[in-house]
Amino acid sequence: MNKIKACNRCKTTEDLYFWGRVVLCRKCNAAKQREKYARAASRKAILKTIKKYEENNKIRVDAWHKATILPMHPCEVCGAERVHKHHPDVNKPLDVIFLCPLHHKAAHKELIMV
Repeated sequence: MNKIKACNRCKTTEDLYFWGRVVLCRKCNAAKQREKYARAASRKAILKTIKKYEENNKIRVDAWHKATILPMHPCEVCGAERVHKHHPDVNKPLDVIFLCPLHHKAAHKELIMV
């Protein structure tokens, strides 16, 4: 007989996340994540990871900071209003193309040429 899975904390059976034997609903999972990131050790680890990324990717971080001054434009492929700024060449930080999330992901996968 199949047992219906329920959240380990609140016993609800909707919107469940499974990690081995741990089962949490969406609300309890969000609370668990907030508790995790509220701990000082987690904050320090996150800041350390961000600092390490910024040190290892100075050109990309610099390009991102310079591109923040550019005004937003519609997607250059489909015209969508919700867009990301894409740097085809991070050595040219102000040379940015505007792509919706779908086309931005495709550009990184090199499925489209813009």
